Amino acid sequence: MIKKKLIALATALAVVAAPVSAFAAPSPNTTSGNATSTFGSVSVEVSVSANGGGSIAVDAADPSTTVASNVPDGVKAIASFVITANGTTGPYTFTYTLGSGYANAKLAVYIQHEDNSTETVTKDADASGTITFTQDKLSIHTIALAPSTSATEDTSAVAGSASSATKDTSARSPQTGVNTTAIAGVSAAAVVAAAAVIVSLRKKVNE
Repeated sequence: MIKKKLIALATALAVVAAPVSAFAAPSPNTTSGNATSTFGSVSVEVSVSANGGGSIAVDAADPSTTVASNVPDGVKAIASFVITANGTTGPYTFTYTLGSGYANAKLAVYIQHEDNSTETVTKDADASGTITFTQDKLSIHTIALAPSTSATEDTSAVAGSASSATKDTSARSPQTGVNTTAIAGVSAAAVVAAAAVIVSLRKKVNE
């Protein structure tokens, strides 16, 4: 009797456990590609990864000849990469490491997509000169120092305000803050009154 109950209990547990294993989500595969650009004096490492199968190819290109089409004139490219994929789709995570020489630097990644659309990603590097961002497309990536975005303060409006409102320093003493104009007025009135009294007294004495 006990043996039959144990068999029945084991069967029930197996029935309950079966749906759990059936609905367990499989772990996604991760596809990645890596490359290092050694053109010039800076070694730049890039890692590109995405979920799913297929493959990602990353090729370091000479930044003096191959750059994204939206790199502004006068901007010197540090590195350039041509990134393609076969059998995989985004989003893709890009990690660029330029080394401690670019610690906390503001970097720009100029991007030319496969459909020739362009965009620019600007990121602040960490202490190791590393930036990370995500894109849905693969493309040509060109890395450079971001042009200075610090705005020069326009002081013309402030200067105009200051010149149109000249500070009046004659009315108040800078040491005490006393209104010396009012005091001067009272003193003048007192002098006039005293002179009038003296004139009146002289008239009475003469009479």
